[in-house]
Amino acid sequence: MELDALKKTLNTLADQTSGEVFSKDVSKTIALPSVGNITRMKRNLLLDFCTIMAGMIYLVIFYALRYRGALWICALFFIIASIAVSVFFFRKRKLLNDMQHASLRTTHFFGKQLTALRKYVSWYILGGTLFLPVSTLLIFLLANFCQPVLLENKNTILYWLSSGASWWFSIAALAMLTAGANFFCKWYAFKLYGRHIERLNCLLKEMNEK
Repeated sequence: MELDALKKTLNTLADQTSGEVFSKDVSKTIALPSVGNITRMKRNLLLDFCTIMAGMIYLVIFYALRYRGALWICALFFIIASIAVSVFFFRKRKLLNDMQHASLRTTHFFGKQLTALRKYVSWYILGGTLFLPVSTLLIFLLANFCQPVLLENKNTILYWLSSGASWWFSIAALAMLTAGANFFCKWYAFKLYGRHIERLNCLLKEMNEK
């Protein structure tokens, strides 16, 4: 009887101890008021995705129908780019969903996820910056390989890229447009995601200091 009573006492103490530890873990998890910032980033992500895909669809239709379909391979390039963008946004949304999940919002996991989110934003800025010059050069090369007659049309940007007299002007124009795209992408990424990431980082530091 005394042995049974001792076992019950030990079990009760163990349950109380585990309950205290669990309550500390839960408080450390739920006390992080990150849901609002993550929700706003998910909303911005959806709007951003719809805007980019609308532009991609326009480019696909434009190059598929322009010049009687002579630049269909350019339309194919933008279809592939659209698929890559969709995969990128899907993975980013999955990360935000994981960050919003209560069982994963401990300071340890949250810090790793916040680092991964910063990398996604950096790739977003890099991709947005390089999209304009890379797509322009690819379209020029594809047109030169598939439909060189289009390079003789003075009303197209392809003519200016292929003209020897304006070659340096084309490079300078692309460089200026790339710099402008980089500035815009940094500002836009901060507006949609960066400011919320900074708030989450401050909250994470406060949680680690407690």
